[in-house]
Amino acid sequence: MTIRRIADIKLLTHAVQVSRDTVTDRIYLFKHTDRVCDYAQFDTEAEAAEYIITPFPNISYRVEVHGDDPAEFA
Repeated sequence: MTIRRIADIKLLTHAVQVSRDTVTDRIYLFKHTDRVCDYAQFDTEAEAAEYIITPFPNISYRVEVHGDDPAEFA
């Protein structure tokens, strides 16, 4: 498997890094803003194109756990 980066797309609401596996032809997308990011994989260009142009939703959810020491999970 060789993943080759093929494009960096900047839209008004977000940016997307596009990569493709040279063996399987699978498309890998990393979509991000300065506050949120997402990663997705697609087998067709049509599905990937739809994901690329769709902005992040205005509403998001986040889970914060206070008081947990990261060292406890090491």
